[in-house]
Amino acid sequence: MTDHMKYAARYKLAVAKSRGSHFAIVALELDPSLETGSVTVDPAAFNWLRDVYGADAFIWKIDCDYARGAMRGVAYALANTTCPAPRFGIRITEIQSHDCHGTDESAAVAAAFATWDLLQEPGKNHPIINPDLSVSWPSGHHKSPPNKPMPYR
Repeated sequence: MTDHMKYAARYKLAVAKSRGSHFAIVALELDPSLETGSVTVDPAAFNWLRDVYGADAFIWKIDCDYARGAMRGVAYALANTTCPAPRFGIRITEIQSHDCHGTDESAAVAAAFATWDLLQEPGKNHPIINPDLSVSWPSGHHKSPPNKPMPYR
């Protein structure tokens, strides 16, 4: 590994507005067993649900929207970096969010910033959370639809 990289990183996104929120925590690590440039979700990425809700908690599948969002975020960050790509793949080891407080876009934003932190690099074309809680991806990848207002009880 090069001197400018870490082995693991974790990023917490927490944005709250009167109409809703974006919340996600994404942790990832460089994995020398993976092909250069590949991104994978660890099967244990959602085990935090058991810690929070108990042994019988339903564990999300690794192909759920949050996982796909996190993978998109890592890919976006790798495409928007000023340093060379790592010689290893990236394994997403944890994805936290909740249907009431986050979306796949929340996971994507958190994963992008975790990736830049992992590479110890500022990144470029940072995603922007707009006032309507939509997310803009400045390098032209995509713009998410606005979030629906979240019901608070």
